[in-house]
Amino acid sequence: MIQRKGFFLAAIILVLIWAACDGVVDAKRPASRLEYLSFTDHGCQGEESLGKTHSSSPYLSRHRLDGDVLILTIHHSANCCPAFVDSISIHENVVDICIGDTLRGCHCICDYENDFAFQYIGTGSVRVRFGWLGDSFDLDTLIHVR
Repeated sequence: MIQRKGFFLAAIILVLIWAACDGVVDAKRPASRLEYLSFTDHGCQGEESLGKTHSSSPYLSRHRLDGDVLILTIHHSANCCPAFVDSISIHENVVDICIGDTLRGCHCICDYENDFAFQYIGTGSVRVRFGWLGDSFDLDTLIHVR
């Protein structure tokens, strides 16, 4: 009988320790989770220009949360007939977006606003960095998502 009570008491203690440790593990988990979904090129915004150069820095024109999908719209310039190739890396709440365009024989420049969609679970801050493949980041900003 005493052995049964000891076993029962040990089981209760183990459950309490497990419950306490489970809360500690959850506290160490990030408040949010990001997963890359897609890239949308909306085409040339405005007129193509032979004399225009890549003078303007890219910028985040807007971000919005649609349910659990975070959409980042980035304004940048590139040649006027690109075949964009994207490379996305995510580490915790830092999103690195690198694109390259394959030129395809074009020698004119155009402005673009492209959407990058991510599954986003949680709330908090997300650092967004944007640049060209093989180059440094021209955009580095922090957004707050609620």
